[in-house]
Amino acid sequence: MKSTKSVLYLYGIFLFISWNLVLLLDQSHYDAKYRIEGILFMSAVVAVLFICNFFYHRKRRED
Repeated sequence: MKSTKSVLYLYGIFLFISWNLVLLLDQSHYDAKYRIEGILFMSAVVAVLFICNFFYHRKRRED
């Protein structure tokens, strides 16, 4: 099941880069406070995704 693991990691990286680019490039719609909050939120979401992915595949490897 290595393909699922790598796809989920790539998806997390894609989410992190694309959403942060949207927040950083759209200067007129978001002010600095909301951009910082958005970047911190996306960092937390991607970290949780990576941790869940790691534990899920570690558990599947043991079975």
